[in-house]
Amino acid sequence: MKARKLGRTAIAVAGAAGLVALAAAGASASTQVARPAMKLVAGSTDVTLENVEDYGTDLDLGTHVVAGNAPIEVRATRASYSSPVVATQYVNGKATRQLPKGLVTDFSGLGKFLHITLTDAAGKKVLDKDQALCLNGEGSRTRPDAPATSPYPDGCTANPFTQGAVWGVQTGWSSRTYGGGDPVKLANGKYKAVVTVNKATGTSSRSRRRTHR
Repeated sequence: MKARKLGRTAIAVAGAAGLVALAAAGASASTQVARPAMKLVAGSTDVTLENVEDYGTDLDLGTHVVAGNAPIEVRATRASYSSPVVATQYVNGKATRQLPKGLVTDFSGLGKFLHITLTDAAGKKVLDKDQALCLNGEGSRTRPDAPATSPYPDGCTANPFTQGAVWGVQTGWSSRTYGGGDPVKLANGKYKAVVTVNKATGTSSRSRRRTHR
């Protein structure tokens, strides 16, 4: 069996804080610290990724979304196997709005929620792609006053027989934005990555990061 060669990709993350409007509004009390309903953050300013010969690089930039003073919850359902998936945002157990058409097409999560752009050391754009977001991604408490447990399940399962799902991020918890996907082909070198929330989601967010190989 032929051995595959490994390369390294180091991603320097800069200014990785963005505000996301997909969250509960009006949930803060006078005693609470004012926080964005949802924030896009990077766990580190430098990320090193492996480049595997004949495979590529998994574009895990170490970014997370963090819920503010209330949980972020989305419920997705379909009336039948042939019906489209409809996703609705919930606040304090009550439906508040239906998510934009096309944002959720199956039960794998919020499709095309994020957008990633990579530029090389010379400033040339080498990658421009969307990335889905599973709110039930790997995460943890981010502050002492966050609840000790989260009621939301792990992962977003795109089972052909699924007819409903609940996705969410507990108050003060984080959720990893990378949930897998096709690897990308990049030469070893240095890159800058910019992660944004697509406008079609009805949200506003921007996160910058730099990539090196």
